[in-house]
Amino acid sequence: MLVLITSSDLLADECEILLKSKIQNELAFTYEEFDQTENNGFRPLEKMFCFKEAAELLELYIIANQSNKSSLRWHLAQMKAFNGEYEAAIVYANSVIDLEENLDDFPLMWNDFVNANIAFLMRDKEALIKYRDKISAGKNFKPNEINLLYVEKLLVGFDSTYRQAIYD
Repeated sequence: MLVLITSSDLLADECEILLKSKIQNELAFTYEEFDQTENNGFRPLEKMFCFKEAAELLELYIIANQSNKSSLRWHLAQMKAFNGEYEAAIVYANSVIDLEENLDDFPLMWNDFVNANIAFLMRDKEALIKYRDKISAGKNFKPNEINLLYVEKLLVGFDSTYRQAIYD
């Protein structure tokens, strides 16, 4: 009997092996080590397009550390979206909306950025354009400029998946 092993099978195996290693070694990391360090936490899994495993690692980290850090939930929303789990991504994205956002104190248009992502996931191009335009008005602030580039990718790739819009 001939068994064909595809490259996607090999990648899935690599993703699972890396996830197991990270579960064993990184759940005790500090938030900064896990989420804010380039080659730690979910980031290597994301770089390998192991979005399901990256999401699983983030969920386990949040539970293990009883973390309420919004950046962890935002990254979880992104990993769910990259994996095509739009409903779950929307739930996590909605959980990071800043109800006390004050652009006078800090001009990062976070809520508009999150809402633009949600609009893409909900297939609402009109809303996506509205939020893109709002972010564009604040592009003189570098983080808004960076987020605007991300949202522009969503708009250009509107007829594709979230993963394709961002990575292709």
